[in-house]
Amino acid sequence: MWWLAVHDPCLSLNYLMVSHQEQDVSPAAVLLEGKPARVIECNAAATQAGVSIGQSMATATALESNLQLFANQAELACESLNWLARWSYRFSARVALRAPACVLLEIGSMVKLFGGIDKLLNDYRYCASLHGLTPSLAIADNPLAAELLARSGQAQLQLSRPKVKQALQRLSVAELGLLEEQVKALQGMGLRQFADLQTLPLVELGHRFGPELSEQLARLSGTLPQPLAFYQPPPGYQRRLPLNHEIEQLSALQFPLQRLLGELQVYLQQRQLAVSCWKLWLKYRDKQQQWLTFELAFAQCQANKLLELAQLQLTRHQLSAPVIEMGIKVTRFGAYENKADSWLPQTQGREQKQQLVARLQARMGQERVSGLGWQDQHRPEKAWCRLPVNQPQQAPAQTTKSIRPSWLLEEPQAINRQQLMLVRGPERIESGWWDSDWVQRDYYLARHEQGALCWVFRTTAGQDGLQKQWFIHGWFG
Repeated sequence: MWWLAVHDPCLSLNYLMVSHQEQDVSPAAVLLEGKPARVIECNAAATQAGVSIGQSMATATALESNLQLFANQAELACESLNWLARWSYRFSARVALRAPACVLLEIGSMVKLFGGIDKLLNDYRYCASLHGLTPSLAIADNPLAAELLARSGQAQLQLSRPKVKQALQRLSVAELGLLEEQVKALQGMGLRQFADLQTLPLVELGHRFGPELSEQLARLSGTLPQPLAFYQPPPGYQRRLPLNHEIEQLSALQFPLQRLLGELQVYLQQRQLAVSCWKLWLKYRDKQQQWLTFELAFAQCQANKLLELAQLQLTRHQLSAPVIEMGIKVTRFGAYENKADSWLPQTQGREQKQQLVARLQARMGQERVSGLGWQDQHRPEKAWCRLPVNQPQQAPAQTTKSIRPSWLLEEPQAINRQQLMLVRGPERIESGWWDSDWVQRDYYLARHEQGALCWVFRTTAGQDGLQKQWFIHGWFG
C-alpha cells in the first residue's frame, strides 16, 4: 500500500489568501497571533522581503510596507485542513487528516486509474496550483514515513521501497516526530540521523528512552500499524468567508460569492449532486446577522447559473449595514443531471424553459410564478389549479373534444347578446348539484362585434342565482 503525503507549512495563510483572491490582496502576507501580535506563518513573498516567523507585527510591516495582515482564529487550522482534504478527495477515497497542515492519500489503488504515478502527481500539482498551493509531496509504503518525508521537504516521489529507505535514513532525529526531550537526549549521545538509530537494538532504545520512541520507530519501519483518522465528506455543505474589507453595496458581493459558489460546484461534482435550496449568510459590522434563502425551481449544479439567479434575487434586497463576513449553506440537495450539450432539440428546449422559469422566480419571487394543472371537474373555473413549476402533471385520462379557449377569464363578464354572432353551439355544462355552486350553462363559440373569437354562455332561468343572461368566459388567441 502506497501513500502520498501532502504538507504545506503555510496552509492556514494560503487558505485565507485564496479566500481573498478577488479582493486585491497583496502578494506578501503573514498570519499573526498573540498579544503583542507576532508572525506565525509567512508566505514566500514576505520571506523575500525579510519577514520571518517570530517577528513582531511592527518589525514585519517595517520590512514590507504593503504586507497583508491576517489574524489567526481558533478554528482556522482545522478549517483549512478540512479544505485541503475536501478537494484532495477527488484523487483518493481514503484521505487521512494529519494535523498540523498535512493530509495522507492512499494512492496505491489509484495509480492505474490516473494512468501512472507521474500523471497522478502532475494532476495533483495542477489542482493544488489552482487552489494557490505549492505543497511538499512525498511517497512511501507506510503513512508515517510519507508524512515525515513530506514535512522534511524530501521529494521522494517514486514507488520504490529502496528509494524510500534511503530517504528515511537521511532524516535527522529532529524530523522523526519525537518529543523534544528525546531529541536532545539522542543528540547528546551523538545520534544525529535515523540511519544511526537503525544500527541500535530497538528494545534497548525503548528501555533507555521510553516506549514512545520504540513505537515511533516501529511505525516508521512499518512493523507497527499507524492509526489514521480518515476524512469523511460532510452530509451537508456550509462554508464561510471573512471579508478583507467591508462591503456596502450588494453588487460588490458578486466576487466573494462567485468564489464560494465555485467551491460549491467542485463539491457537487464530487458527490454527483445538485442544489435545490441554499442560503446566503451575511454578518454586518454591527454584529447583526441575516440569512437570505434561494429556492430553485430546478436543481442546479453550475456556479455561474447559481450566481446569475442569486444576483437577480439580490436586486430585491438592501444591506442594512456594511458586511464584514459572509457564507453559504445548502439546505436541500437535488438529483444531479449531466447538462452536457445535446443535439436533440427537445433537450435544448427543456433546458431553456427551465432557465426561463428559474430567472422569473428569482426576479419576481417564487410565489408569483407557478404552473398549471388539471382537476377532474366539468365547471371550467374549477377544472384547473396552480402547481409548483417543477411538479410533473399528467393530462387527464379523458378530455372533451370540444373547443376550449386559451385565455379563461377569472370571472365571467356580462355582455349584450347583440354584440355577438354565434358560430357554434350550444354545449350544455351542468355540474355542482352536490355542492353550493350548481351551474347550468349553454356554451357557444361566438364572434365579438370587434372581430375576436370568444367563448360565451347563457344561463338557464333560475340557475347560477341569475336570470337568463349572456356572459363571456374566455377568449381565443
